[in-house]
Amino acid sequence: MLISLYYLRELIMQVLMATNETLIKFDSTDNVQQIIRFIDSKFLQKKLYDSSIILPYCDDDYHKRVFLLKWIYNIYSKGVQIDIPSLKKLLVKRVKKPIRLVGFINPVNRLFYLHLKVINCNYLNIDISPDNLHLFFAIKKHFTGCVVSTTYSPLAISIKIETMEDKIRVREFIDRRDISSFKIELLYNRDEIESLISAPPREDENLSKAYELLMITSDAPFQHIKKQYKSLAKQYHPDTVKVSNEFQINSYTKKFQSIQSAYELIKLDRLSTNI
Repeated sequence: MLISLYYLRELIMQVLMATNETLIKFDSTDNVQQIIRFIDSKFLQKKLYDSSIILPYCDDDYHKRVFLLKWIYNIYSKGVQIDIPSLKKLLVKRVKKPIRLVGFINPVNRLFYLHLKVINCNYLNIDISPDNLHLFFAIKKHFTGCVVSTTYSPLAISIKIETMEDKIRVREFIDRRDISSFKIELLYNRDEIESLISAPPREDENLSKAYELLMITSDAPFQHIKKQYKSLAKQYHPDTVKVSNEFQINSYTKKFQSIQSAYELIKLDRLSTNI
C-alpha cells in the first residue's frame, strides 16, 4: 500500500510498504545525501545497483536499521508537519524486511569531471565534481577490492593498485566517457597514469625483506615496529657512530638509508590495511 507522498523543498518522498520490502523513493537533497553516507559507512549488509540500494536484513545491523527508519519518518513528519505515531510504529515493526532506497540520481545529461591524481606510486585518488552520489557508488563498484578510503565532502575515492588486474581496471576506467549513463570527463597527468599502470606492482617479497631488515616479525604491533626503527636509526645514523674510516661511514650511511626505506614501506602498507 502507498502510505504517503509529500513535498519538502526539492524532496519528493514515497514510502511504499509492500509485502516483501519497504520501498523509500526520493530525489537527491542534503537530507538524502546524509542518509546515503550513513548507510555506506555503517551498514555491513548492502547491495548497490545502478538505480537503488537494497539493505537485506542482518542481525548486526538491527539497531542501525531502526535508527534509519526513525530518521526517514522524522523527515516525513517535518515535511507534512504532522506526527503520526502509528506510521512510525509500523515502519519500525517492519525493521526485518529488506529496505530499498531509490530515486537519488542526479540529472544524467550533466557533465561530471573526475580529477585523477597518483599518490605514492601505488595509489590513485579520484575526485568527483560536482558531487554525485550515484556516480560515486558506480566508481566504488568498478574498483571493488581496491578502495582503501572514501570522503564525502567533497566526494573522493582512493584506491590501491597492486595487481595486473587492478591495472587493467584503471586502463578500462580512463578509456570510458560515461559511467552508468553519466557523461564524464577525466582530468589527469598522462605520464603519471602511464607510470602507475605500467610499473610492476610492489611485491610481497620487498615487504618481507623490510621486516627482516628491521629484525621484527610481520605480525608485530606498529608501535613496536616504530620503536625498533628509532633504535636502529639511532644505532646506524652516520652522525652518531664513532668511526672515522670513510669506508665505514659510507657503510653506516647505506644501512641507515635502507632502514629508513624499510620503515616507510611497512608504514605505508599498515596505513592502507587499517583504513
